[in-house]
Amino acid sequence: MAPGTADGRPEAMPETAAGHGAHPGGTVTGGPAGAAAGLASVQAPGISPDEMVTRLADEGVAGFEAAWQDLLDAVAKSPTIKGVDAE
Repeated sequence: MAPGTADGRPEAMPETAAGHGAHPGGTVTGGPAGAAAGLASVQAPGISPDEMVTRLADEGVAGFEAAWQDLLDAVAKSPTIKGVDAE
């Protein structure tokens, strides 16, 4: 989205998005006018910005929760891995 920012997209998203046209990049650097233009471009094909934001937030939280649980599971399992002293 912008230089120096983290990419929290699911692994399949770039390939999926590639089939829907080019992304201009740097979309968060345009200030309020750029944000308004971005929302207008999304609304044009009939996408509700409110639904889009809700879905992205829900999917982002679900992805984070899954990754966090994977990390907790790995940490809980690590003392039982052969060669690791449990003490």
